[in-house]
Amino acid sequence: MFSFLGIKDIDELYRDIPALFKGELNIPSGLSELEVKERLTDLSQMNKNMEEYGIFRGAGIYNHYIPSVIYPLASNRNFLTAYTPYQAEVSQGTSRYYMSIKLRYAILRGWKFLIHLCTMVLQL
Repeated sequence: MFSFLGIKDIDELYRDIPALFKGELNIPSGLSELEVKERLTDLSQMNKNMEEYGIFRGAGIYNHYIPSVIYPLASNRNFLTAYTPYQAEVSQGTSRYYMSIKLRYAILRGWKFLIHLCTMVLQL
Protein backbone atom coordinates (compact mmCIF):
# COMPACT_ATOMS: atom_id res chain seq x y z
CA MET A 1 0.00 0.00 0.00
CA PHE A 2 2.88 2.36 0.70
CA SER A 3 4.13 1.97 -2.87
CA PHE A 4 0.65 2.85 -4.15
CA LEU A 5 0.75 6.06 -2.08
CA GLY A 6 4.33 6.75 -3.17
CA ILE A 7 5.83 6.64 0.33
CA LYS A 8 8.35 4.40 2.05
CA ASP A 9 6.87 3.99 5.54
CA ILE A 10 4.17 5.19 7.91
CA ASP A 11 6.36 8.01 9.27
CA GLU A 12 6.53 9.56 5.81
CA LEU A 13 2.73 9.58 5.70
CA TYR A 14 2.58 11.70 8.86
CA ARG A 15 5.60 13.93 8.19
CA ASP A 16 3.49 17.10 7.92
CA ILE A 17 2.17 16.73 11.47
CA PRO A 18 4.22 18.97 13.79
CA ALA A 19 6.38 17.23 16.38
CA LEU A 20 4.25 18.86 19.09
CA PHE A 21 1.38 16.54 18.18
CA LYS A 22 3.37 13.33 17.97
CA GLY A 23 3.51 11.14 21.03
CA GLU A 24 2.22 12.06 24.47
CA LEU A 25 0.27 15.19 25.39
CA ASN A 26 2.89 16.06 28.03
CA ILE A 27 0.34 16.93 30.69
CA PRO A 28 1.97 16.83 34.14
CA SER A 29 0.41 14.56 36.73
CA GLY A 30 -1.31 16.09 39.71
CA LEU A 31 -3.35 18.65 37.76
CA SER A 32 -6.98 19.13 38.63
CA GLU A 33 -9.71 18.29 36.13
CA LEU A 34 -10.24 22.01 35.46
CA GLU A 35 -6.52 22.57 34.77
CA VAL A 36 -6.37 19.59 32.39
CA LYS A 37 -9.48 20.84 30.58
CA GLU A 38 -7.95 24.33 30.21
CA ARG A 39 -4.71 22.88 28.87
CA LEU A 40 -6.54 20.68 26.34
CA THR A 41 -8.69 23.65 25.31
CA ASP A 42 -5.53 25.67 24.67
CA LEU A 43 -4.14 22.82 22.55
CA SER A 44 -7.39 22.54 20.61
CA GLN A 45 -7.24 26.23 19.71
CA MET A 46 -4.34 25.33 17.42
CA ASN A 47 -6.69 23.22 15.26
CA LYS A 48 -8.10 24.62 12.06
CA ASN A 49 -11.78 25.50 12.04
CA MET A 50 -13.92 23.33 9.72
CA GLU A 51 -15.88 26.35 8.56
CA GLU A 52 -12.71 27.95 7.17
CA TYR A 53 -11.89 25.07 4.84
CA GLY A 54 -13.77 22.83 2.42
CA ILE A 55 -14.43 19.24 3.40
CA PHE A 56 -14.35 16.69 0.61
CA ARG A 57 -14.86 13.40 2.43
CA GLY A 58 -17.84 11.60 3.87
CA ALA A 59 -19.66 10.39 0.76
CA GLY A 60 -21.78 13.50 0.48
CA ILE A 61 -22.35 13.90 4.21
CA TYR A 62 -20.40 16.95 5.23
CA ASN A 63 -20.72 20.29 6.91
CA HIS A 64 -22.86 22.42 4.62
CA TYR A 65 -24.76 25.67 4.79
CA ILE A 66 -28.45 25.50 5.64
CA PRO A 67 -30.24 28.79 4.94
CA SER A 68 -31.83 30.25 8.06
CA VAL A 69 -35.26 30.28 6.41
CA ILE A 70 -35.36 26.46 6.33
CA TYR A 71 -35.98 26.00 10.07
CA PRO A 72 -39.03 28.31 10.26
CA LEU A 73 -40.40 26.69 7.08
CA ALA A 74 -39.90 23.20 8.49
CA SER A 75 -41.83 24.09 11.64
CA ASN A 76 -44.65 25.89 9.81
CA ARG A 77 -47.97 24.57 11.11
CA ASN A 78 -49.43 24.65 7.57
CA PHE A 79 -47.35 21.58 6.75
CA LEU A 80 -48.59 19.59 9.75
CA THR A 81 -51.72 17.47 9.98
CA ALA A 82 -54.02 16.26 12.74
CA TYR A 83 -52.26 12.89 12.93
CA THR A 84 -50.90 12.01 16.33
CA PRO A 85 -47.14 11.43 16.57
CA TYR A 86 -47.44 7.73 17.51
CA GLN A 87 -48.95 6.76 14.19
CA ALA A 88 -46.86 4.95 11.60
CA GLU A 89 -46.84 7.86 9.19
CA VAL A 90 -45.20 10.41 11.45
CA SER A 91 -46.98 13.18 9.63
CA GLN A 92 -48.30 13.33 6.12
CA GLY A 93 -47.86 17.08 6.25
CA THR A 94 -44.18 16.72 6.97
CA SER A 95 -43.87 14.14 4.20
CA ARG A 96 -45.55 16.56 1.83
CA TYR A 97 -43.16 19.28 2.93
CA TYR A 98 -40.13 17.08 2.23
CA MET A 99 -41.52 16.11 -1.17
CA SER A 100 -42.04 19.81 -1.97
CA ILE A 101 -38.42 20.55 -1.09
CA LYS A 102 -37.26 17.60 -3.24
CA LEU A 103 -39.34 18.93 -6.12
CA ARG A 104 -37.74 22.39 -5.84
CA TYR A 105 -34.29 20.81 -5.77
CA ALA A 106 -35.07 18.59 -8.76
CA ILE A 107 -36.26 21.64 -10.71
CA LEU A 108 -33.03 23.47 -9.87
CA ARG A 109 -30.94 20.49 -10.96
CA GLY A 110 -33.04 19.74 -14.05
CA TRP A 111 -33.76 16.12 -13.06
CA LYS A 112 -36.83 15.42 -15.19
CA PHE A 113 -37.67 11.98 -13.81
CA LEU A 114 -37.60 13.22 -10.21
CA ILE A 115 -39.67 16.28 -11.15
CA HIS A 116 -42.29 13.98 -12.68
CA LEU A 117 -42.23 11.63 -9.68
CA CYS A 118 -42.54 14.42 -7.10
CA THR A 119 -45.35 16.06 -9.05
CA MET A 120 -47.27 12.76 -9.16
CA VAL A 121 -46.84 12.20 -5.41
CA LEU A 122 -47.88 15.75 -4.52
CA GLN A 123 -51.07 15.39 -6.58
CA LEU A 124 -52.26 12.38 -4.53
